[in-house]
Amino acid sequence: ARVTRLALLGPDKVGIPLAKLHTLGYPEPVTDDQGRFTVENLPAGETVALKIGHPDYAQEAVSDLAVGTRDIRITLYPGVLLFGEVVSRDGNLPVARTGIVIRNAQPPHDTAVAETDAAGSFVLRLKPGVYLYQASSVNYRSPGWERLTVPADVPDVRSRLVVAGTGYLRGVVKDAVSGAPIEGARLSVLSSGMTAALLRTGPTGEFRVDVAEGENVVRLESAPGYYPPAAGTARASVKSGEEVELPGMWLKPLPKFRLQVVGEDGQQPVAGAVVT
Repeated sequence: ARVTRLALLGPDKVGIPLAKLHTLGYPEPVTDDQGRFTVENLPAGETVALKIGHPDYAQEAVSDLAVGTRDIRITLYPGVLLFGEVVSRDGNLPVARTGIVIRNAQPPHDTAVAETDAAGSFVLRLKPGVYLYQASSVNYRSPGWERLTVPADVPDVRSRLVVAGTGYLRGVVKDAVSGAPIEGARLSVLSSGMTAALLRTGPTGEFRVDVAEGENVVRLESAPGYYPPAAGTARASVKSGEEVELPGMWLKPLPKFRLQVVGEDGQQPVAGAVVT
């Protein structure tokens, strides 16, 4: 069994793809004939999460592990075989070298990945449950996250994902009073009625996202320090390889006020008070 991925769970979560680093000469932790493994060179005092992979078992994820722990016990289950295929929308032809991301709908929402072969097929083992999955490559992607149910009482499940050519949407979110760009505004993208992406604006208030060709909807959700948008939806029809610029989106800032905390006498300022 291989430890395929590691995540440092600090204030800023950092994922480390150990399986990919293995191709660059870094050792990938693998269990011995007793099922034991060691992950070395981790920062002391940190908390980590691990993903364990094996061709005969479903992927397993464990979280909140303190670095230095020696009594971790992980159980792998055979799971259910998923036989999938990816075909193009325009010609119903198999699409090779397409990445598949499968996200567990239940906490901790861990993900598994696969890639189609020359025949547009992929095989993966999953634990029974409800998942969301999506296919994407350089030139193709499925419209959005599709639901996948894996029952516990069947040996295998078969699925089919339809992908289309990709285009791009870009736009900007600004302050309706000052005209300044808004960083950190949250947006969602719907393609063919399905959620395709969640994103935030950068320091310039701009965003750019790749989408499947066809009708797409960008919805402005919220931004810290601003009122909810009165009309924050933009629609655009995108062709394969095309980049479409959306009309500017605007948010009205919330009013700001100053607050002073004083003692019982109403005069003496109180330092260090926490306002919630």
